[in-house]
Amino acid sequence: HVARAMHLLALPSGLRVLIVQGECDAFLGPRGLGALRAVIGRMACAPVLHVVARGGHDMPAASDLKQLTAVRQALLTFLATLPCE
Repeated sequence: HVARAMHLLALPSGLRVLIVQGECDAFLGPRGLGALRAVIGRMACAPVLHVVARGGHDMPAASDLKQLTAVRQALLTFLATLPCE
């Protein structure tokens, strides 16, 4: 999807970005995570990609504690790298 890629490619180089992506997200299209990784490789900023195993387009369900814990940890790890102002 070119429109989605253009939004990511327009992000400036100094921006800190965390991408949380479900590996089974139908919006990834037929190339799956490979398509997203190709876009990430072209981005001016250096985003951090966290792939949610068996995840779809939505946030993990409350019943899937393993997925929720993994996403929470990825967010906390990313936030810890941000400068405090």
